[in-house]
Amino acid sequence: MLGDKRVETPAFIYDEGRILRTVKELACLGARAGCKALFTLKPLTIVDMMRLMVPHVDGFAASSLFEATLAREVIGDKGTVHITTPGFRPAEIGRIAELCDYIAFNSLSQFSRFKDEVAGRARCGLRINPQLSLVEDNRYNPCREHSKLGVPLDELMAATGGGAVLPDGITGLHFHTNADCETFEPLLATVRRIDAHLSGMLEKAQWVNLGGGYLFGQAAGSGPFEQATELLRSKYAVEVFVEPGTALVGEAGRIVATVIDM
Repeated sequence: MLGDKRVETPAFIYDEGRILRTVKELACLGARAGCKALFTLKPLTIVDMMRLMVPHVDGFAASSLFEATLAREVIGDKGTVHITTPGFRPAEIGRIAELCDYIAFNSLSQFSRFKDEVAGRARCGLRINPQLSLVEDNRYNPCREHSKLGVPLDELMAATGGGAVLPDGITGLHFHTNADCETFEPLLATVRRIDAHLSGMLEKAQWVNLGGGYLFGQAAGSGPFEQATELLRSKYAVEVFVEPGTALVGEAGRIVATVIDM
């Protein structure tokens, strides 16, 4: 039973009220920090839940053609669709460029391979690896040694005149450096590191995506988050995005089952 309703099991049940509260809290934080809030679809892609979020988010973040298609179907022209993924299929990149407003490429070679096909259709960025490890468990550490998630900072600097030149056709930078973090101090440290090493690129950039990995509803104090966005916005006048996923829905769902035999 769920309240006074009988539920056929097994069933996945999510709490709309809890999701709405968390999304509204994120929207308020984004408004204070001058940051646009996206929901990344990896943790949950239930259409009705996504529709519930649409009035309170600025868009959706995808990691596949399927997710990008679903995001565009749900949000229509009421927000933006963003995508980053370690690998794009050549047969899918054209459709991805039609669906997505922002594409963050995972490497310089990946961007070089697809830039002509997406030119003029989506705003292109680079996912970077700031080489600042913040996660102790390497299974979840995007910046671990030999990580394939983003262009390593030292490689990017070597290829761009010490970080002074934004590659032609690239308009923004994307990074994701944490997992299930309950404080924003590591985010501020990451932004300061990028500011110190890539100021020349940031001066020419139009946007920065801070990724996810932070438990916004449980984080202790938003001061460092607001400092990080303020640094980017005041110094470089860039549009700033953040894309939490589990932080918005991780505590709002459960599986209901029935014991039928012992």
